[in-house]
Amino acid sequence: MQLISGGKISEEQYIALDMSNNGERPTTITNVGFVYYRNRIKKLFKRPSKSMVLIPITTNPLPYVLKPGERWQGRAIQTPELEQFAYKGYLMACAYCSHKKR
Repeated sequence: MQLISGGKISEEQYIALDMSNNGERPTTITNVGFVYYRNRIKKLFKRPSKSMVLIPITTNPLPYVLKPGERWQGRAIQTPELEQFAYKGYLMACAYCSHKKR
């Protein structure tokens, strides 16, 4: 994704991040990141080859309390390294939140 501002197209490529709270209680997004799995077996057993925490570009900085029915949007710069991870294996975006599994 590229941004258009003032009639000019940005040279940088971006990855759009969009999260929503479909639950009944608020949750806090503490971090956003990517996990890279080299192959399907590592993905199946949830053994990432690499984990990355990113500082997203957003108007709602983290940590952010996401109330029921709300959306949080941000973006990350699409680097050549992330592109290679996506082409060679499985690159997944992930959100780290304050709620716990029960």
